[in-house]
Amino acid sequence: MSAKRDDAGEILKRIPKTPEGIRSDKQPDVFLQWTGYKHEDMMKSWRENMKGPKLLTACAGFASKFGGLIGITGIGSYFELQKSLTEAGKSHAWVPASSGAKPQVGDILRHTVFHVDVAAGWDGPKLVRVAAGQSSHPRPTNNVENEFDALKWVTGSGAYNPANLQGWLDLDKYFGASAAPGPIPTRTVPPPEWLFGWWRVNWRGDPYRYFFYRDGTVEWTENLQQPTLRPPLIIDGTGTFVFDSLGKITIQWESGSVETFSRGASTRELRGTWVGSNGSQAQLAASKLDSRLIA
Repeated sequence: MSAKRDDAGEILKRIPKTPEGIRSDKQPDVFLQWTGYKHEDMMKSWRENMKGPKLLTACAGFASKFGGLIGITGIGSYFELQKSLTEAGKSHAWVPASSGAKPQVGDILRHTVFHVDVAAGWDGPKLVRVAAGQSSHPRPTNNVENEFDALKWVTGSGAYNPANLQGWLDLDKYFGASAAPGPIPTRTVPPPEWLFGWWRVNWRGDPYRYFFYRDGTVEWTENLQQPTLRPPLIIDGTGTFVFDSLGKITIQWESGSVETFSRGASTRELRGTWVGSNGSQAQLAASKLDSRLIA
């Protein structure tokens, strides 16, 4: 397994492999630690919604706790996992169950029913999971006073069926190289004279200014009122750039994001792509501003 999956396995091992697991009524403090849910709050909800179609469980609470422990951020809702990954710039980490792939240790599963949990491995053809929302009897009931939630290890009753899942967050894809900005070219040539100075850059509909120096540094600013007869007086970020033999300009910003540009129809136009440190992407368009380089 990968290092991240090894870490996931160690986290999941902390959940006891007992028939009861961690029960909200018998181990309320431990259950709260792992799920963020209090037994008394769930009891109140169950009493009020005893005949409702959706009764409160802690399944998403555990998924969120596990995600936080393993380093996953930016997930707005584990019940809307695919949408949340897209909004976080991690759409590549979503694997639809129809893809033919199979979940592995540490993948966070969105079931076809209203449920989420974490893959913990395989028992032959059966998928093993760690899940909260595991009561000992069906809901709703006529009397919820003996009701509880539980966090425990669960093994499928039959061979894995992808139709039971919408898909999952793939741990390796989420943290893998595919989510990182591209490498900086190693074979470079001296930048052309037309590159130096001020450029106006459009990123996600917002205008910015870049200033390219002859020493290979570049600065950006949101302040569009600065004169173009001198370098930026107000700087919002700094990076370095290189120019390769194919005419591509690559900027590596101190924030960890990387931008690549190619010349447009003239030496006064650039088109490019921004890749954030979290893997999110956006298109870029730049135009040269009349300026005099003082650097």
